[in-house]
Amino acid sequence: MTTASWTMQEDIATHWWSTVTCQHGQTQNGIWTQKPVVDDRNFVNLMSPTFANHQSGTGCTCDTLAQDWQPSYTPPSSPPLPRARRQNTPIVQDSSGTAIFTYQLMMAPSWYAGFVDCLHGQTLEGIWQVGPPPPMPALLEIAQAMLQNHQRLLADACQCTFAAPGPPTATADVVPQSVPADTSAVLAQASTGTWPSGFVVDGFGRMSTTQAGLVTISASFFLAQSVDGGASGIAALRLPDAGTGNLTAPSVVTAGLMDSSGVATATLNWNAEVPANTSFEINFWNGSGLFLDVQGGSLVVTLQ
Repeated sequence: MTTASWTMQEDIATHWWSTVTCQHGQTQNGIWTQKPVVDDRNFVNLMSPTFANHQSGTGCTCDTLAQDWQPSYTPPSSPPLPRARRQNTPIVQDSSGTAIFTYQLMMAPSWYAGFVDCLHGQTLEGIWQVGPPPPMPALLEIAQAMLQNHQRLLADACQCTFAAPGPPTATADVVPQSVPADTSAVLAQASTGTWPSGFVVDGFGRMSTTQAGLVTISASFFLAQSVDGGASGIAALRLPDAGTGNLTAPSVVTAGLMDSSGVATATLNWNAEVPANTSFEINFWNGSGLFLDVQGGSLVVTLQ
């Protein structure tokens, strides 16, 4: 029997690390808040999601998890009195409604931003996912913890529940491959699960839509080498028609390489209306003069 340890580590008043450590390695999920945290009880809810991320990213086989951190907050002995309402006045919906959770890739391969929006305002927290790209393990639990933070930061003014699921989103992994020097290559994709209605695989193995609509695209990949170590090149997002081979349409957005966590990464974000049967390619031009190994990445497409 092997045991992993979970703790919360504070950097500053608005930045915490949910940390799991064991003989297989360490995983940290960063929690950024807009205000200092007073009531830290909900941090305990991060223990299981961080452990799930840890096991997914490190191959950990520990069968128990020790809680080596306890909240410092103690609730008051008497609950606060409810807010008084004027009689014979229509009640305005000022405490309940629906909140929407979204997350967006900020820097490949590990940093995401989670947003909670409702009629009372918006809060933003960072998700530092050390491990595979999305879909992250236990993302729903992370979203629920963020909603709880959102409500507490708004001083209990918000009692919203999560909205109905948002627009369909499909996610594909970027398959590892080597790209020769001075060559442009289409990075191969592999589905991460059953795609929702509106998405299919076209005849060239790429994600494709079956209907017209507004798409939001977040694509990223990372290399085995770093820019400081000699990696160079340009990433491009291309939208050829599903009936074409590759590289027949111009790039809709490009990005250079940058170093993050010791490796070269590229991140592409784009949104626009597209016709039905539109495919999505991630293209990489290797300008280093050497073979460069693409280690992985992701393509996330939302259709409305």
